[in-house]
Amino acid sequence: MHIVLAIDDDTTILKILEQQLYSKFRIFTEFSAKKGVETAKSLNPDVILLDLNMPERNGFQVIEDLANDSITSEIPIIVLTSVGDRSAVEKAIRLGVVDYIVKPHDHQKLLAKIHSTIRYSELRRLQAADEKSEAILISHSSDTVMISFSTRPSSKSFLNDARKVFTDFFFKQIARKICVIDLRPLREFDESDAKVLEVVFKLFASRQVFIIAGRHYGMLIESLDIPENILLFVSFGDMDQHLRKIKLDALR
Repeated sequence: MHIVLAIDDDTTILKILEQQLYSKFRIFTEFSAKKGVETAKSLNPDVILLDLNMPERNGFQVIEDLANDSITSEIPIIVLTSVGDRSAVEKAIRLGVVDYIVKPHDHQKLLAKIHSTIRYSELRRLQAADEKSEAILISHSSDTVMISFSTRPSSKSFLNDARKVFTDFFFKQIARKICVIDLRPLREFDESDAKVLEVVFKLFASRQVFIIAGRHYGMLIESLDIPENILLFVSFGDMDQHLRKIKLDALR
């Protein structure tokens, strides 16, 4: 059973999270930011649920504490934020959080986001074994192929590796899979990178591609004319919600 650690100074919220999640996950809670970081180091949870507004150390400081420690730096974080606090969400995404959910939260939506985050994290771990090149990382599950980049698309190494990776054989391999390009691991990404990505989009012809843009979402919207077959999302959880909605609509 996967482990979830919730860090929030509101004990009522922690009790609600325990009640909602205990049957699906091993849930641990901490109402102190400092103790939460210590528990994360010893527990090594699969996902951390983190409140942003805490008195001792706020959520942004906790994110930095976790990112700066080799034990906790790879643990995916879902931030809990208040209604309408968009700037806080944007800042958290820039700091590298995987997803977000607005309080008061919907129980089913939270469960879905946690499951999506675990799935994303497992795909990321697979990339070490499935690595195709130095610049382009690829992992496969039964129904999904996830592509991410270790260097900026405008770099020479990316352009060289793109010719080796994006072949006719590769596109035949992924013909029946959900195709995801994850841009979140890239700290730096500007218009020159976006223009190269636009060329990569054309390689996929008319097939649907999901882009997980994270902190780069706004820049892509402003810089590119996104074709209809390319769907842009902030997080992996948002993409999964979109896919679930399509399935539900098809059943009606």
